[in-house]
This record gives sequence, structure tokens and C-alpha cells, in this order.
Amino acid sequence: MLLVGTVVLAFLWAATEWTGLVIRLNGANSDHIDAIAGTRRHMQSFAVASAIPDNLDTLLTRRSTAEALTAAGFPVRPATLATKATRGGGPPFRRFGRVPLYRWGDSLDWAKSRLSPPMRSTSEADA
Repeated sequence: MLLVGTVVLAFLWAATEWTGLVIRLNGANSDHIDAIAGTRRHMQSFAVASAIPDNLDTLLTRRSTAEALTAAGFPVRPATLATKATRGGGPPFRRFGRVPLYRWGDSLDWAKSRLSPPMRSTSEADA
């Protein structure tokens, strides 16, 4: 039964988001769950590392730019980049036909320019 539960758990883990519902359905012990959750964290860190381009001149699609900026610590959604492309205020981009392409270095500079100075308290932002 444990093997069947492990296979089902692995399938559900791969097919959907990790939820407490999956844990309750399979009744796995907490050590097994921690091991699988640790594997997922490892896979996420691998995906994050591969989402950030090494070359600053790399051209990325809007979705890839949003994923790379998010992986680099600047949470941005593709819809935000699309809105900024029409209203202004976003990173510079080029078009390849109908497809907007963002240079990774320009996108990273844009994201860094939106950072506030370091603060020790939220009340410093009001000053």
C-alpha cells in the first residue's frame, strides 16, 4: 500500500500544486511528505536558476522576461509588462514581427531602478 500511495502521491504532486488535500488522501507519514516537499523545493530552485539568463544581451519574450525577473527576486507578471508596454513606464523592448522581445540587461536595470532605498522601518517611507 505504501508503494501505491507513493506512486499516487508522486503523480498528484507532479500534476497539481502541492496541497494538504494530497497529504490527507494518501495518509503518508510526515517524514515521507517532508522528503517529497524537499524534492519539490530542490526542483523549484533548479528551475529558478535556469530561468535567469547568463548573458545580459539575451532577448526574451514577455513571459520569459517576467519569469526571469521573478526568479531574480523582482516579482513581475507578464500582464504587468504588457500594461507597461502600452502605457509606458516598463522596460524597453523591441518587436520581432508581433512578438515583443526584452533584452535581459535592460529588464534587470529597469527592475533595479524600481527598488526603494534600504529601510529599517515602514515609517521611514513616509518621511
